[in-house]
Amino acid sequence: MLDPYATNWTEEIRAAEEVRKDRLQNLEEDVKRYAPFYSEQFGINVVNLYDTEVIPENYAYELISLVLPSVAMANPRMRMSSNRVKESEIMRAKGLQHSTNRWIGQTRLKRLAETLAVDYLFRYSVAHIQRAAPPWLAGSPAAVDNWPFVSRISGRDFVYDPMALTQDDCLWLGHKVRAMRQDLRDNAEEEGWDLEVIESLPPMEYDDKSRDSRPANQFHAPDRDMVEYYELWLREYEDEDLEGYDDKLSNGTLITIAVTGNAVEQRMPYGDSEERHTHRLLRKPRAAQNSKRGPYRWSGTYPVPDHQSPLSMLAATQPQQRDVNRQATAISKSVEQYKKIIAVSTGAKNLAKSLQQGSHNNVYEIPLQDFSKQVAGLEVGGVTDQQLKAFGISRERLDRIGGMSQAMQGNVTGQGTATENLIASNRADARFAYVANKFKDFLADVVWEVAWILDTEDGLEIELDESAARELGVERPGWKGGLGKDDETLDAGPIDMEIDMYSMGFVPTQEQTARTQLMLALVEQITALTPHAMYIDVRQVAEALGDINNMPELSRMLDPESQIMTAGHMLQMEIQAGQQPQGGGNAQPRVSRDDLKGGSPKQPSLSAGGGKMRSPQDAAEGGRETQDPGSAVKMGGQ
Repeated sequence: MLDPYATNWTEEIRAAEEVRKDRLQNLEEDVKRYAPFYSEQFGINVVNLYDTEVIPENYAYELISLVLPSVAMANPRMRMSSNRVKESEIMRAKGLQHSTNRWIGQTRLKRLAETLAVDYLFRYSVAHIQRAAPPWLAGSPAAVDNWPFVSRISGRDFVYDPMALTQDDCLWLGHKVRAMRQDLRDNAEEEGWDLEVIESLPPMEYDDKSRDSRPANQFHAPDRDMVEYYELWLREYEDEDLEGYDDKLSNGTLITIAVTGNAVEQRMPYGDSEERHTHRLLRKPRAAQNSKRGPYRWSGTYPVPDHQSPLSMLAATQPQQRDVNRQATAISKSVEQYKKIIAVSTGAKNLAKSLQQGSHNNVYEIPLQDFSKQVAGLEVGGVTDQQLKAFGISRERLDRIGGMSQAMQGNVTGQGTATENLIASNRADARFAYVANKFKDFLADVVWEVAWILDTEDGLEIELDESAARELGVERPGWKGGLGKDDETLDAGPIDMEIDMYSMGFVPTQEQTARTQLMLALVEQITALTPHAMYIDVRQVAEALGDINNMPELSRMLDPESQIMTAGHMLQMEIQAGQQPQGGGNAQPRVSRDDLKGGSPKQPSLSAGGGKMRSPQDAAEGGRETQDPGSAVKMGGQ
């Protein structure tokens, strides 16, 4: 367990910065290629950039423009359900669902999700969830200090346990914070800032060659007297004497450390002994009121063995991107060097002058004898077949490794059989579906922490809309936090939560139509099966079909009990109608196919009150009586 009063926090953070520097290698180069007009922000002269390195193939933009609409085109819509049978837990899940979706709409989470998705595609994305007043409500009566607030953390500012081999093994996570010194002075008494340490911090420097360079110095940003420090969350350390400690809501400890300039070497008299501290604490350690998962969410695409930081598609294909751009640059230069000239024999000066000064349709007197020997058209430079072939090989390699097939890019070549195209398309879909679903899971985890705060914060109230009123059965719906604090938090798992499958990304019209037809067909078939499936758990069948066809909501659409009751009434009506003569004396009674066994009709016996009915199997075996389907019949497994 790491101690917040340990003397080696400076070494921990410096080691984390070195690990981060290695993981973010060439990130600025990738951003430069993605957005060349922003290159000045990284201290690169745009003119020299285009003189020395042409960037004709913008692979990063191509990938992001393709994937981003599939992962962050709309606000996510959450769906929550209770795995408990108590009515209060069911209503709690419904209320939390509506309040979370309300929060998503009010905070416009879509805009943050877009930025996080771009970070995710370049390297990895980091979100920080805390209880704070939203910046857009600062100073207004509607400001709520304990509102769940999600912010994006730059990969250049995020630090993590350098000794961990996986993200779950990290004993601490944190990020660099930049703030104006005057703001810290103003809030020192209320928030517990140490004025002595604040005054000793050196001003933040805008230096492109520094470890954590910022682009603002390229624009000669004004001096705001800003300082830097680190906020860290220690996963395992807990102390009942810490500020804000709650035995139910506290998970981990927050510390604020200054690690810049001379402040690192000075001592801070917090704790039992002054000799224990070689770094400076800007605030006393305090209990972290967040879930056991912590206040940070950190996600990338592909795991790397024995590394905390994941691998992104753009980082994995860097060598291939450079190769393609080298080939494309060579082709561009060859095109620029192409010339078409006319050579004239040295003895035909008048002919050369006439050809040079002549205009279209003009008539000139020139000697025509051996004209073809005196004039020749020549082409110098230009693109060769070898260059085009080399570029094609490089681009094909990049597309193959990156999974950017022609179909994924919206191009249909018409080559290959329909089966081959279908197989290739399915594999490409699976590849990009993994990328999209991984980000969706990350965002769902972010919203889960938001829901944890909404569920545990006592003074939090959210007004809900009419749909919530109808579902909750109240006139003026509203959500009040604190249920998790009084009962049990979401860490105990009383509520299951997921993002609606098609709430975030763009779905083409053809896919919408196909999925609609498929869902209607499945519902129709399951509905027809239910009355005759007395010994089959239809809901489990619907769940399996929903999982197979990416329709998790399919099972929630069914009410087998109601269907069986309705089928029972219809069966009784058919039986009663079948006992009455129809179409004259020769008419045969109607018999349903459920009444057939072994090819012969078997008439179920009904009591006078219609309360009992014997099933065909029981009638044949002389077995037990079952309840009338018109009253209540339980499905198998329910």
